[in-house]
Amino acid sequence: VSANIKILKTLEIDWEELEGTSLDRFLPPDKRPQLREKLAQAINEDEIEPYELELINTSGDVIPVELSINAVRNRDKVFGLHIISRDIAKRKRMERQVIQASKLAAVGELASGVAHEINNPIASVAGYAEEMLDLITEMRTVGAKDLNEFKDALTIIVEQAHRCKEITQGLLNFARQGEFGLVPTRVNALIEKTILLVEPDIKMDYIKIFKDLEADLPMVETDPSQIQQVFLNILKNAIDAVEPGGAIHVRSRVDNDMIQIQFKDNGIGIPNEHLKKVFDPFFTTKPPGKGTGLGLSICYSIMEKLKGSIEIKSHPDSGTTLTVNVPYKWNDIKDEGELT
Repeated sequence: VSANIKILKTLEIDWEELEGTSLDRFLPPDKRPQLREKLAQAINEDEIEPYELELINTSGDVIPVELSINAVRNRDKVFGLHIISRDIAKRKRMERQVIQASKLAAVGELASGVAHEINNPIASVAGYAEEMLDLITEMRTVGAKDLNEFKDALTIIVEQAHRCKEITQGLLNFARQGEFGLVPTRVNALIEKTILLVEPDIKMDYIKIFKDLEADLPMVETDPSQIQQVFLNILKNAIDAVEPGGAIHVRSRVDNDMIQIQFKDNGIGIPNEHLKKVFDPFFTTKPPGKGTGLGLSICYSIMEKLKGSIEIKSHPDSGTTLTVNVPYKWNDIKDEGELT
């Protein structure tokens, strides 16, 4: 029955054409039932938390908005609904930029360690290749006895070359830019690849990682690059929290319609007064220059977008447990257009 100029401009429509029209016209078909449900809740006096939605204007452009819905009452009788839609496109762009900036910072932090890690297999490859070359140069021929040595040396060269490829490919996948994209993913394999990225830090501080990964977990349809960032941030925090010689336990299980991944360390723990703030942007207990306070905040944002969750339990001097829940039943998730 009424609309302000801002929404008219956003939807690219005149008031004469908009008057009397259902808001359904500007929603993706799969989002219409959800809005009707929210409107019914508002009429029934239920408190409606602002939620994100996408509007489609007359030109076909998709505009991400945050909707607030309030019932307009007179003497407890509802005679209208007041809907405020806030354009959050700029906020969405900033979120993506912050996530990417954090990702690149993490890559930079890992680069020196990964380079050191690659040096070992490269040294093996070079050493065995030189030995084979020297053998051929001196002998000018290869006898049956030498073939076994050649076979052993070539086997090691191939293994070490594949190890280099795994390390670099894991780093490249992690640094991949782009929107969220859902692809079939094996969670346990993603855990293994992420652990490979932090191996230099683990070896440096003699930290042990114990894995208890449930076999034959169902495939999940998720964004592996984003999930890997979550795993990496959690592991880096755990490594920072434990003393040299400490331990980190990584466990994966099916829990209802979620794959549940737990990261438990025996580090210093988090005081109760700080526990409620760990997912707040820029909150950190690390010394200046040692952390941005964005890691867990970004993890929370990523899991929220992927319709999963992240939880934390901790006590001072008794370690910290972070639990990541990744959905694997996707009928409802696929309806959420912002993921594609």
